[in-house]
Amino acid sequence: MTLFQNRAIGSQVGQLTPMWLRGVLTLTFLLATSILLAQAQSTPPHTTTGVASTAATELTETMPRTLDSGHLFLPPYPNPRDRFGFDSLSNDPITNYDVALLHAGWYTDWGSNINPPHSDRLTYAQLVRFKAGSDPYDPDQVTISPNLPTIAAIAAAHPGSLW
Repeated sequence: MTLFQNRAIGSQVGQLTPMWLRGVLTLTFLLATSILLAQAQSTPPHTTTGVASTAATELTETMPRTLDSGHLFLPPYPNPRDRFGFDSLSNDPITNYDVALLHAGWYTDWGSNINPPHSDRLTYAQLVRFKAGSDPYDPDQVTISPNLPTIAAIAAAHPGSLW
């Protein structure tokens, strides 16, 4: 019996997954998304052959690499602060802390909020939870939190939010 099939004990997958693993998975997803976005926005470098190719390679290796240079580099972020984010507890808001010391660009509290605090200009990462019913393979038993009208209200109030 797999973790997803073991519903007899009444545990949720989120409760069985360690917090550090959720953080690693979130960061992995965000990094992969950023790399794909940078690749989609970049233009391929011009290729040449022969002697000119060596000169072109040496020239490009000495030129600064930017988001628009056609070269993928890490970190592919317009702002270095966007590379780092952190988790916060919803019952212990970030306004209680000096988050400027972290030099982060985003945070999440594993929930969603129509009016989240933006201490030190942090971006709030909204979260939508999906929970399977007694039959995890039946899509009709899946519940969404927050509900669809709340998601629509948050999206309308904050277009372009990080979800």
